[in-house]
Amino acid sequence: MKSAVRIVLWLGVLAPLWFSAQGAAAPDADAAQEILERMSPVERVGQLFLVTFEGSEIPLDSPILRLIEEGRVGGVVLRKANGNFSDGESSWSRVAELTSSLQAAALGASEAGGTPGLETAEPGSGPYIPLWVGISPGLDGTLSSELLGIASESATPMALGGAWDPALARESGQQAGRELASLGINLAFAPSVDIVENVQPGGAEALGVQSLGGDPFWVGRLGRAFVAGLRQGAEGRVAVVATHFPGMGNADRPAEEEVATVRKSLEQLRQTELAPFLALAAPPTDNSDRGVDGLLVSHIRYQGLQGNIRETTRPVSLDRDALSQLVAIEPIAEWRANGGLMVSESLGARAIRRFVDPREQTFNGVVVARTAFQAGLDLLLLQDFQNPEDADELTSILNTLRSFADKYEDDPVFAEQVDAAVLRLLRKKLELYGGSFEAGIGAPAEAGEAQPPAGSENPLAVARRSATLISPSPEEVRERLGVPETGDRIVFFTDVRRDQACATCASVPILGTEALAESVNTLYGTASGGQVRSWDLESFTLADLAVFLGEKPPTSPAEPIRSADEVGRAISGADWLIFAVLRTTPDVFGSDALQLMLDRRPDLLGGKRAVVFAMDVPFDLDSTDISKIDALYGLYGHTPAFVDTAARLLFQEVAPTGRSPVSIPGVGYDLLSVLTPDPDQLIRIGLRSPDVPEGEATVEPGFLSGDQIVLEAGPILDWNGNRVPDGTPVEFMLQYQDETIPSTVGATTVEGMASGNVLLDRIGVLSIQARSEPARASEIVQLNVQEGAPAFVTVIAPTPVPSETSAVAASGSAVPPTAAESISANPQADQPQPAGLDSFLGAALGCVGVGLAGWRLLRRRWPYPLLQARVGLVAVIGGMAAYVYLVLQMPGSPGAAGAEGVFVSFVFAAAGAGAGLAALWGLEARRSVGGGQTTSASEPPADQEA
Repeated sequence: MKSAVRIVLWLGVLAPLWFSAQGAAAPDADAAQEILERMSPVERVGQLFLVTFEGSEIPLDSPILRLIEEGRVGGVVLRKANGNFSDGESSWSRVAELTSSLQAAALGASEAGGTPGLETAEPGSGPYIPLWVGISPGLDGTLSSELLGIASESATPMALGGAWDPALARESGQQAGRELASLGINLAFAPSVDIVENVQPGGAEALGVQSLGGDPFWVGRLGRAFVAGLRQGAEGRVAVVATHFPGMGNADRPAEEEVATVRKSLEQLRQTELAPFLALAAPPTDNSDRGVDGLLVSHIRYQGLQGNIRETTRPVSLDRDALSQLVAIEPIAEWRANGGLMVSESLGARAIRRFVDPREQTFNGVVVARTAFQAGLDLLLLQDFQNPEDADELTSILNTLRSFADKYEDDPVFAEQVDAAVLRLLRKKLELYGGSFEAGIGAPAEAGEAQPPAGSENPLAVARRSATLISPSPEEVRERLGVPETGDRIVFFTDVRRDQACATCASVPILGTEALAESVNTLYGTASGGQVRSWDLESFTLADLAVFLGEKPPTSPAEPIRSADEVGRAISGADWLIFAVLRTTPDVFGSDALQLMLDRRPDLLGGKRAVVFAMDVPFDLDSTDISKIDALYGLYGHTPAFVDTAARLLFQEVAPTGRSPVSIPGVGYDLLSVLTPDPDQLIRIGLRSPDVPEGEATVEPGFLSGDQIVLEAGPILDWNGNRVPDGTPVEFMLQYQDETIPSTVGATTVEGMASGNVLLDRIGVLSIQARSEPARASEIVQLNVQEGAPAFVTVIAPTPVPSETSAVAASGSAVPPTAAESISANPQADQPQPAGLDSFLGAALGCVGVGLAGWRLLRRRWPYPLLQARVGLVAVIGGMAAYVYLVLQMPGSPGAAGAEGVFVSFVFAAAGAGAGLAALWGLEARRSVGGGQTTSASEPPADQEA
């Protein structure tokens, strides 16, 4: 048996190496058709199915292995829940060996005989077709949580959303693509582009941090960047299937429970849930940006699309009419015509079982699979697919395969549908392997000695860019909270949950009890400056806190429970209480301990500084809870990069520059309002001729009467400082000098820029402005259009108009706290910089120096005490007036701030004092003209004159 396994593995490794040495053939449009013609009906229908199996190895007597050898399945999906992975130092190479052995079995290299339970059949004699080997991300949307301890650390999708940076999303995709391709996995069910639009208990937050955010434009943009990166990292060897079409973000229950119903029309879907999928299906801009290969169709119903929903109304995944309407929308229709795949979710999911029979006592897998296929799906996932009357899942799968094969033979229409779907699948596989399956079988090179690719700095960069201060303002944090100091007692409470790579693998905490305390000690402990001392740090779990608050612990807790007395003493002696929390989950004891404490014992926070780090979704706490703590940060992840960022945020070493990608009702943060144009910005306007390339607007050339010109406005920024979403309305206002009401030209933004065309069909002075509500201030561009003479552009600074920002902010309805009170990482250069005491002393020295010199000079000409006092006063007034001019940075003033400000202040004050004395000299000289007459103020007393 060992020799047979060795042969299988060697074939899985050497075959791709040999074939790759021959060079990859270019894709051939007829190659898929030629392969199809060589396939038997059983092999054809087999390409429609994905299956799952148990275990991290494939024994030679495995029924799954026999199915693969006979060409009865098109691929497999690996799952942590099925024990397909393992832990330990060699876990990476074991996964690589597993995928290699699967592809070797598809090559027909196994010497296994007949398998009990299968009808007698010769091994597949048709053409070699590599398997799909697929994987879905874990519960947090990352590969590292599904490939626990195998894949490297990766950022969650919501953290990518909080960073608002497509470049970081692309890097994250590149990391995922490198690792998947190295493992021999060629089918990725990622990313999720579901929209978390409405945050409500039991609804959208069921997606957790799997979602990129709540705005359709940004989710589509970041999702497309991630897909492009994944393709690049995998070098084109991984097919990408986005989830969960047409969108699960507004579902009021997860698919594991029941088919959800959403009340939205088709037009509403186009604007929200469907928008990211439209972006992913859009035509490619280049070879590295080709959008997705497939869409995973979810088990959900839409009342506005499918009419009045009844118990018998099928989910979209089983409804041919509803799915046809969705697929007919452009650009999905063109994408589908060009080979885009439609893939099912698990057809054995509880949602489908409950739809078939609410009592979950009956289930007919054959009917479900056939209905899904005839609804328009190409690839069917037979997971948890056992009929109640069948002995095992394999029997149910075989019955389904036989039924499809029989119907293929008997029904020409069905056979035509099967062939069309199989052609799409074959062409997509051919794309992965350079147009010829002989170029390789998809197994990782050197599977037996496979090593993971080098890790990436991307998770740390995402963690820092996405970190969000949810409440209060940055100024309040700096002024009221400060940072821990030497001698402060810091008590940490962590939401500790455990996970394991397989049923027999050791469980590990996904966020350790001591994780945050250890990070603080490493960064700021005695070995790093001694800002804190290790003996002043103490850590507990949220389960410990729950027991302290009176909750009854489970009989078998995941972590040892500390005594209530220990917790009480720690809280009593603490200066800081730090909470690292995950999403509240009813079946996890202690996950709601923070809410219990804020509800039952808010007095425990008295005299202490309480900081909460949301290491999952940012909207778990309500307004009342948030008002009882000193600071709330959103981090969207719990891996080491996010823990490190939390420690640095606590000590204010890094600024929380991120912004939440979803609404947070607890602080009045409304995402829709945040993404509107910032009313305090000045919209730039440019003009260009139609023959000048876009983005090269200029004010240099003149325009003639009758010319067509292009107006450009932007970039227009939202409250977060990002370019507004595509489609944001913009108005150009055109007004000739003799008009009282301007005409308007409407436009919408693309990449933050808006453009419109105008014909110069009148003579006169034309003024052009732009606005994008609520942003109303723009440059004013004028053209003096005259017959036969070129009109040159004049840009006029706008007249300041009262901003509605303060009124809106006061209402709390449109200006989110984190947007209105954010820290600016790059202060505007034109903000006046304050002058220090050193500058004032320099100015005073200049006044005194010039005043003394003037007094010594003038007392000889006019030796009168009153006039001498006037000399000193004039010197001070002149010098200080010059210094004030300098401090206010009036025109021509260099400012008094900084090291150079002391010298500049001295010079300005001395010059001002000198100017004052010169004026006094001139005045007194004029008064003395004509017989030595002086004013009464400067005239000496009579006794002195005598």
